[in-house]
Amino acid sequence: MSVVGLDFGNANVVLATAGRGGVDVVLNGNSNRINPNMAAFHGKVRACGEAASASLSSNLKNTVVGMKRLLGLKFSDDQVKREMEYLPFTCVENPANGGVAVQVMYEGEQMTVSIELATNMMLRHMADIAKEANKGQAALDWVVCVPAWYTDSQKRSFLDSCQLAGINCLKLMHETTASALAYGIFKDAKKEFAPDKPTNVVFIDMGATGYTASAVSYTPQKLTTLATYSDSCLGGRDFDAAIANWARDKFCAKYKNAHDPKEIPKSWHKLLLASEKAKKTLSPAGVKEANLNIECLVDEYDFNCTLTAADFEEMVQPLIDRLANPINRMFEDAEKNGISRADFSSFELVGGGTRVGCVKRNLSKILKLDASSTNFGLSTTMNADEAVARGCALQSAILSSRFKVKPYDIVESSLHGVQLEFDDHEGKKEVVEVFERGSNFGVVKRVTVKQNQPFRVKASYVPLSPSHMIHPSTPLDICHFDIDAPKVSDATKIRVNVKQDISGVITLSSAQSVEELPAEEAKESDNAKEADAGEAKEGDMEVDKKPEEETAEVKEAPKKKYKKTNLSFTTHTAMRYSKDAMDSASEVEARMGNADRVARETSAMRNELESYLYDMRDKIGDYGTLKDYATPEELLSFPKSLELAEDWLYSDDGFDSTKSVYADKLSEVRKKGDPIVKREYEAGHRQQAVDTFKGALETYKSFVQSSDEGYAHITDDERDTCRKAIASAEDWLYDMIEKQGNVAQSSDPVLTLEMISAKQKEIQGVANPIMNKPKPKPPKEEKKAAEEEKGAEPSEESKKEADEASKDNMDAEAVPPPVPEVDADTPAEPESMDVN
Repeated sequence: MSVVGLDFGNANVVLATAGRGGVDVVLNGNSNRINPNMAAFHGKVRACGEAASASLSSNLKNTVVGMKRLLGLKFSDDQVKREMEYLPFTCVENPANGGVAVQVMYEGEQMTVSIELATNMMLRHMADIAKEANKGQAALDWVVCVPAWYTDSQKRSFLDSCQLAGINCLKLMHETTASALAYGIFKDAKKEFAPDKPTNVVFIDMGATGYTASAVSYTPQKLTTLATYSDSCLGGRDFDAAIANWARDKFCAKYKNAHDPKEIPKSWHKLLLASEKAKKTLSPAGVKEANLNIECLVDEYDFNCTLTAADFEEMVQPLIDRLANPINRMFEDAEKNGISRADFSSFELVGGGTRVGCVKRNLSKILKLDASSTNFGLSTTMNADEAVARGCALQSAILSSRFKVKPYDIVESSLHGVQLEFDDHEGKKEVVEVFERGSNFGVVKRVTVKQNQPFRVKASYVPLSPSHMIHPSTPLDICHFDIDAPKVSDATKIRVNVKQDISGVITLSSAQSVEELPAEEAKESDNAKEADAGEAKEGDMEVDKKPEEETAEVKEAPKKKYKKTNLSFTTHTAMRYSKDAMDSASEVEARMGNADRVARETSAMRNELESYLYDMRDKIGDYGTLKDYATPEELLSFPKSLELAEDWLYSDDGFDSTKSVYADKLSEVRKKGDPIVKREYEAGHRQQAVDTFKGALETYKSFVQSSDEGYAHITDDERDTCRKAIASAEDWLYDMIEKQGNVAQSSDPVLTLEMISAKQKEIQGVANPIMNKPKPKPPKEEKKAAEEEKGAEPSEESKKEADEASKDNMDAEAVPPPVPEVDADTPAEPESMDVN
């Protein structure tokens, strides 16, 4: 499990790994495939995933959820204000980067936790799950999915979180592209795609908070994203909220004196859970109604009502109406690539939100499919919850150097065009679009600027129509680069090489000044290059030209020579953590991680003490197994010690103590209990040890008395030595058995397992060397004579000696050359993965 893929959803997280057998979803500690995406603070400890979900209802204000929607946004952004309507905790501005932070109670004090740090907690939790599933070996390479509508600052914030978590993120991959890869790579292995006729598929992904439509084209060993369009504020939670608001109106109308459930976080959480359950109940075809039953929704007021399918579809109609726009815009962009609606062969659904019945029905209508066919003409061949994680795992295997995968080309599609703004040497503002909307990632573009002093290049998104992907409140500026160009009188050409990396993040790969050299300097430069390469050219063979060829040559104009100088530059981004901020966050994480470790060890020691008390209390009782092995005094004192320790454990002092105190308490009670336990253990295993020892003595007796030819070389003195050792051991054993028989069970034994083992090793040290003494080899001459008398074939050893003698007489030149040694440090081939 060296490479993994992570679907980091707003509500849930799924982890998958790629291996020789394909792609598998990694199970968590509770053997579940889906992990709730939340990080909780409980007193002195933290919890993530299912551990945080277990106490969510009682710890809402200290449980961070919805991290995916808050990453990379300014606290003043309107999107943050909208998200805060769904969040039960308090959000504040992060002083490190102006982003979002959360106020929680930790170790009895109020603490401000940045969203990046909270995301890091969940990523570390998933890394621990991967490590545990891989027998303690950490996952080395990761690919993590992000929504296609993520901006540059959001991707940078996610990469900061990965860095805090110690994750080697090879790429941030779009969710729809990951689904497309999971769909296509196995079909490609089965030769289902034709090179002359691309297969076009539409992927519609609706998760908890976002909705995306993507058009993809497949050819052998290639996936091309034709168009992608999203509604970043439409997801399954909006349907839950619609039901919850409807139920809230019902409750307020019925109980006019009760508090508004939406004003009480715990009550609103209960209502949202019940609404989600009702939505799932109404999703299958044929279900006409669903019941909402909530005990003590507000104070002592219970709430019960029935939601019909007709009412549900009526209340979510505004959400249904928003399904069409992304699909229509996607088809418009696909038509620019020459692909019409009729050219698409399949329409795949991904994400939990697509399971809602009215969503499927309306998607079928928008796509103009046959609603009477199975599943309204839509395709659900992939696991809606796991497809993205599987695609990320495959991408991780493709990118990782630890795997050898068949070539597969993935062409992404950027949702946002990027432009550069700068001033030339005359102060004139220039704007150049370097990355068009729909362009692939991992591309470097060059812009040439004339400048005579240091200048700034600003990267920003290309302004589009009001319906473009970027939220109106999100700044269009991405970052800017301060380039240290030389101050000169005449403007020189500056090459600015801007890169959109494979994650879609804008970076400046290099900046160079280009200066044309005069003829003399160019000649000197050429001579210097020839001098440097002279040694390499000395062995070249020259061919003389014929005279007529020399006269026919035409003199070419000398080529212009340029001097290139790399320039230093500084990158400024709005939301990226500085080195100091990253170091500070790392220290906070390290401190909290150490506190988690101490808390786990303390809890384990407390559990060990508690288990020992319960175990011993039962065993020392009237019907316990230890009763017969304790003295009358111990039967009185040991249970009393257990009772006192148990009372202390459940007191205020013992409930929240330290690891060392628990360890001392355990050691104190074990001083009285261990002697009793040892007596019981000795009595239960003594007879088995005695029988084993007797069996060994019988084996040695048989050896001493044996007349077998194999032992003929053993002398009489050696046999007498064994006999004496055996007799002495037998006398000791039977004497100790007799003494042990006179000792009560409640007294310490006189014959222990350790004594028997030591005596057995003693007799082994005497008898085994004699018993295993090798038979001496006969002299060579006698052996040959014996073979001649018998008329038998020469032995292998005789043949070998004859061969060696003949080889000695051979000429030295006939000796073959030595076989070259193989370098033991030759690296092994990378692990390969077959996709069938």
